[in-house]
Amino acid sequence: RDTAILERRKQIKLTTMKNRRLNHFKQAA
Repeated sequence: RDTAILERRKQIKLTTMKNRRLNHFKQAA
């Protein structure tokens, strides 16, 4: 039950990092 929340949080963190990286590229271009 707790592991599901942890996994979800991990996925959100990964997605956030990915989005941040994409935004960085867009601003640099």
